[in-house]
Amino acid sequence: MNAITITGHRGAMAHAPENTAPSLALAHEHGADEIELDIRLSSDGVPVVIHDGTMKRVTSGRREDEVVGLTWDELRAIELDGGARLLRFEQVLEQTTLPLQVELKADGAAEVVADVLNARTQDQDRCTLTSFQRDYLIKVGEVMPWARRGFIVFGYEDEALAQAVELGVQTLYTGWEGLTVEMVARIHDRGLRAAGWLLDEPARARVAVELGVDGVTADDPQAARAWLEQAAEESAA
Repeated sequence: MNAITITGHRGAMAHAPENTAPSLALAHEHGADEIELDIRLSSDGVPVVIHDGTMKRVTSGRREDEVVGLTWDELRAIELDGGARLLRFEQVLEQTTLPLQVELKADGAAEVVADVLNARTQDQDRCTLTSFQRDYLIKVGEVMPWARRGFIVFGYEDEALAQAVELGVQTLYTGWEGLTVEMVARIHDRGLRAAGWLLDEPARARVAVELGVDGVTADDPQAARAWLEQAAEESAA
């Protein structure tokens, strides 16, 4: 069995505030092969690493501001749960050398990320641009024709694979629903990588090994690796 790539979901969010410097550092320390993060834009066009459109969840309700409604200076002054602060995309590129799965969450994010990576050509090869939104991926193809791209879906359907092929992406990131050995083979037959999310328990690791996926996304990369190694041993026995 080929090694399954383990992607730290928003870093190592099982152990540190998601999408923050401590979470990224732990993902690296805990053996993640790459890190997934999310990009939204501040009101002054800075690419901010945050999943939600508001500050509510990451501050336990202390702030309910919309990310797009605040400047970067205002956003970085907000203390998140655990005492961490928001990062801008450039800070992530400086903090970690791991490959990055960069999920675009906002209109205009593709163009801003392109500006960053066009100025940092040394980081281009380690970034895969991903989204649930097909129009975002089309825009990535226009402004970053060199970039690897990935289409994210909640569960496997043949239509999702057809859309991924039409988009010309390299990876289909799919939830486990509807995913079978035959469907993974179909993804591979079309020349794409198949990645499953999330891997959050040992049973999911057994499924990942059985299906033959190329990668998984996990909140706890260290636990995911242990589960996958155990599942591989059981499969080979």
